[in-house]
Amino acid sequence: MELTNKTLALLLVAAISVSLIGTFFSLNKLGKLTATGYATANGTATVNVSSTTSIRFAIPSVDWGTGYVNTTGGYVNCTLMTDGTSNSAGCAGFNQVTQGLVLENDGNTMTGVSLYSNANASQFIGGTSDGGGPQFRYKVSQNESGSCTSGLGPTSFTDVNTTGPGTTICPAGNFNFTDSTDSIKIDLYVNIPYTAQSGYKIATLIATSS
Repeated sequence: MELTNKTLALLLVAAISVSLIGTFFSLNKLGKLTATGYATANGTATVNVSSTTSIRFAIPSVDWGTGYVNTTGGYVNCTLMTDGTSNSAGCAGFNQVTQGLVLENDGNTMTGVSLYSNANASQFIGGTSDGGGPQFRYKVSQNESGSCTSGLGPTSFTDVNTTGPGTTICPAGNFNFTDSTDSIKIDLYVNIPYTAQSGYKIATLIATSS
């Protein structure tokens, strides 16, 4: 069937209208898609941990109790130690002590420690040179493995130092603070000659961190 020019014009207008409407709906849908999305915001938490250097005696004392040198049995001295060695045969009445002092790094930094005493052997025990004379000595060891990472000593009994800050027993930066690896044992050795005067005797060991 032949179409008149008027009919073609109307169809053309209709085609353009449909095309424009379709474009409108497509653009409208696209606009809705691009309008959707999400937003973000940040929150913060802050804390400042200070550096603390601190040491303490976790086991702060050694007490051998009361006793005397058994001169009746022919002995001239009594030797006491905390490293598991039995009291000498000349000791009568004294406790057997198997635990020395324990020094702990309870701070949060690697440190070092020195040790000295407020009294030497003569001041602490007294007596003459008979029976080996008065002796007051110490040695150190790891109470927990790795507590002093390097330079721990002395490891054999040595006369106490009475001059502060004392003898370095673990060099600076080597005394660990990590739990289970932060304690040093200090064993003591005391020799009491039969000439030592009776009475209550006490000496204080002072540890300083560095």
